[in-house]
Amino acid sequence: MGDIRGRVLIVAGSDSGGGAGIQADIKTVTALGGYAATAVTALTAQNTEGVAEVRPVEANFVAHQMRLVLDDIGADCIKLGMLFSTETITAVCDVVEAVGEGIPLVVDPVMVAKDGCVLLEEEALDILKQRLIPLTTLFMPNIPEAENLTGITLRDIDDMRRAAGMLTTLGARVVMLKGGHMGGDVLTDLLHWDGCEKVFEDKRVDHDDTHGTGCTFASAVAVGLAQGMGVHAAVVRARNYLREAILTAPSLGHGQGPLNHVHNIPYYTG
Repeated sequence: MGDIRGRVLIVAGSDSGGGAGIQADIKTVTALGGYAATAVTALTAQNTEGVAEVRPVEANFVAHQMRLVLDDIGADCIKLGMLFSTETITAVCDVVEAVGEGIPLVVDPVMVAKDGCVLLEEEALDILKQRLIPLTTLFMPNIPEAENLTGITLRDIDDMRRAAGMLTTLGARVVMLKGGHMGGDVLTDLLHWDGCEKVFEDKRVDHDDTHGTGCTFASAVAVGLAQGMGVHAAVVRARNYLREAILTAPSLGHGQGPLNHVHNIPYYTG
């Protein structure tokens, strides 16, 4: 595959504005030297100001996309984003169980867009907890998603520890709990596994253009795993990549703009 290292199958929704979803995923994986294949779960009509419409893709067709990619190109990691419905989660789990054995599975449980648009049906929460989380290598919720899944109100690092412990009890091997929604001058993320943890703390980046940060972070970690990195090393590289992508965001649109996914490519950095 020449200089391309690491095949990532991305199963997620499309963002017509290009800032999040499979568009952000493809750019991230490519910028970090990997190969991105996709199975599209939903079409969205959106821009930097919000999501106007969501049209889910039929679950059987999502599964068909996954199977064809895995049967031919293969994957060194599978990254899941917006799944939207019980039917799609069920279909995706069926494929992972049938032909995805041994492939690391990174899950970003996309539930709500930044503008409040619901991207995961409420009735899909049970199947996500019962079937998807137990298959997951690395589970990457943000604060609202973790609160929704655990019923815990997260105010500080101790609350984050409790929530991460509950999520590993549900079956996730490793949990990366993202603390960006907690506010404050310091951004705290928690990596939790098998009774162990690593706390990451950084000065918060004061920037309006943060659309697609969750998708970008998860895909950056996924391509690291696909390239043979350990979880900790993949997370460290992904956090550094994401921070610079925010700092150099191109200020596009009238709302929350996209990141600069190609900040590490010389052609774009001058």
